[in-house]
Amino acid sequence: MTPPEPVWFAGFHEPFLQTGWEIRTDRQVGGETEAQWAVDAEGVARFVGSLHRPGGVAFAHARAEQAIAAGLPETIEAFVVRVRGDGRRYMMSVMTADAHEGVHYRAEFSTAQGEWSTVRLPLPEFKPFFRAFWVAHGTLRPEQVRGFGFMVAGEEQGDFELLVDYVAALGPDGRGDS
Repeated sequence: MTPPEPVWFAGFHEPFLQTGWEIRTDRQVGGETEAQWAVDAEGVARFVGSLHRPGGVAFAHARAEQAIAAGLPETIEAFVVRVRGDGRRYMMSVMTADAHEGVHYRAEFSTAQGEWSTVRLPLPEFKPFFRAFWVAHGTLRPEQVRGFGFMVAGEEQGDFELLVDYVAALGPDGRGDS
């Protein structure tokens, strides 16, 4: 599928998006979740694993904290992602220049089992959080964006798989250059 014409576009065939990914899971808090992030020969990213945390909320997070070194133009209004999922709900996470404080922004989206879909995530849908808690930290400002990732979390245990074809940033005219 042809992606929109954005002001910023990340296809995973780009060398800068094939490295620098970090996986975080609930293992830090006693869980047993396993997860991997890899890019195939066609440039599609694959976030796959198994959620397992008896008696708690399991999670896995794949992220590239420094994928966007210079931030994005302030005209950006939304991210668009093309994904194929497994019927679970996922989150796109966005790290900002002050991510060292531990605050990231997340927006949720649904997937259909085995179907490709293009999801538009307006910036106001991204809510600030610190670990598992939503916090009052202001709104997401595009010029502060430095990285992004994908997360799955919940009490539903078992295997997950999210394929990501691309991530784009769009402005009010669908391009981000107005």
